[in-house]
Parts: sequence; structure tokens; C-alpha cells
Amino acid sequence: MVRAIVQAAKALSLLSLFLVLGCGDPEATKPLPTPKFDERDAETTMRWLIEKAKPFVVSGERSREEQSNNPLRKEYYKAHAANTKEWNSFLESLRGKQVIWPVRAHLIFTQEVEVDCIPAHLDKDNIDVIIYFAQYPDPKDPYKHNGRIISGRLIIGKNIALEEAKRLNQGTVFAVKGVIDQIMYSLDVGYQHITIYISDTKAVLP
Repeated sequence: MVRAIVQAAKALSLLSLFLVLGCGDPEATKPLPTPKFDERDAETTMRWLIEKAKPFVVSGERSREEQSNNPLRKEYYKAHAANTKEWNSFLESLRGKQVIWPVRAHLIFTQEVEVDCIPAHLDKDNIDVIIYFAQYPDPKDPYKHNGRIISGRLIIGKNIALEEAKRLNQGTVFAVKGVIDQIMYSLDVGYQHITIYISDTKAVLP
């Protein structure tokens, strides 16, 4: 009897350890979707863009190192010029693509709803991607509220119907449909930034 109790206790301890390590949680071991352009999943698309950017980033680093060391050499410089043309063509090819990406209502006002894309920002391997639900360029800079960066604003009666806005609470998750208006790429002290602007936005509530 005592032996059986001891064995049961050991089994319980192993099960507890198994769960703590996440081995027993299907979500903990669930692999991320393969990076690709996904019109219904912002995160998968953001990871795809980061993977696409890596060769361009590497060629840029090599070109800068080459020119810093000896500007008479042009091997990596020429390779990066070709990569830059290819990268810009790739970004241009994404313009006009329709997306329906999930958002979370942040603040609700009488005339507009502030939203955060899910996720609003993804950072990996010194490359970050951020999404704005606004046409580029927007002269009003609609992305900040009290110093906090937001993904965008849905104007009630234009981007979201009044009856739809009434159904929302802070934190409500729904979708926003729009088209990729522009994708901007910039370099900032060794850090690469990819900014996606989504225009013609419309809320899509279940």
C-alpha cells in the first residue's frame, strides 16, 4: 500500500513538472504558422516581411562595411544596388492588396474609435514592422494619443457604423478591412524599420 502511494506521488510530481515546462500544453508546443502573406493574419504577414527583408539587410551591411574599409571596391556595393531595386519592386507589388486584420478597441469616443492592430508591432533580428490604419502620408499624424502610439482611428459614420461602434467595449477584438496603401522601409542606426499603411479602412464586426 505504502509503495503504491509513493509511486503515485512520483507520477504526480513528474506530471506537475511536465506541465510547468509547458510540455503538456498544446498551445506551448504549437508551431507558428509558416511566414507568408496572409490577408487575415497580420502577425504571419509581419514575420514573412522580416524574412523577406533579411537578404536585403545583409547585403546593405556588407556594402557599408566595404565602402567604409575601401571605397574603391564595388563588389558588395553593386550587389546591394541590385538588391535594393529588387526589394523596392517587391514592396511596390504589395500595394493594393486587400487585408482583413484583427484589431483591439483601445478607446471609444463619440466620433471615433482608437484601435491597435494585433499585433501592432513586431520586432525580430533588428528588424521591426509596424502597422498603421491610415493613408500615407497623413498630414494629421493620427497615430498618437497622449504620447501613446496607436495603430489608427476609425471615424464613426465613415470607417465604422454608429450601430457597430455602440457594440464595442474597450478591449473588444474585431477586424478591419482595407488595402495596403504603402510600405515604407528605413534604416535607423543599424535598425531596420518596415511601416505598413492601410487605407480605405472599414470595420468588420461579427
